[in-house]
Amino acid sequence: MCIVCKWNSGEEKIDLNIEHLDCARCVKVTAIPELPKLKLLYCYGCTSLTSLSDMPKLEVLYCSECKALASIPLLPNLENLNCAHCTALTAIPIMKKLLKLNCNYCIALRNIPAMSELTIFDCDCCTNLTTIPAMPKLELIYCRCCTSLTSIYDMPELKTLFCSGCKALTTIHAIPKLTELSCIGCTSLTNLPVM
Repeated sequence: MCIVCKWNSGEEKIDLNIEHLDCARCVKVTAIPELPKLKLLYCYGCTSLTSLSDMPKLEVLYCSECKALASIPLLPNLENLNCAHCTALTAIPIMKKLLKLNCNYCIALRNIPAMSELTIFDCDCCTNLTTIPAMPKLELIYCRCCTSLTSIYDMPELKTLFCSGCKALTTIHAIPKLTELSCIGCTSLTNLPVM
């Protein structure tokens, strides 16, 4: 049973001590309250969800296909974020412990902040994303068909870069540890990175 589906009707209250919550595809849920001990949250496919509250211990958040969600709060212990297909999402805050980020098809997203611990970044088809900032521990980037992306900055640990179909991409800065590069159809690219 998905207890979250009953919140809006007031039939049931959630235990504030809960650590894992799966409310995927509860399409009438509009908000998730503050849950101080929550570590893992699956709320993908909650198409009416507009807001998430502070969850200071949250480590894993899967909120893909939450098409009404415009922002994600600062989650200081978050390590894994999947917000793919959140088409209203305009910004992602700096999260110092974040290791993995998937924001595929976040078409309203314009900027990604530099995050010091991020190692895997997947942002295919983020058509309004213009730059990927330098991130010291990033090892893998998928940014295919990001048609507004113009530059990818220095990535000292990057090993894999897939940027095919980024038609506005003109510059890939020095990437000394790069071992795999796919830039098919990057028709504006004027240089290849120093490796």
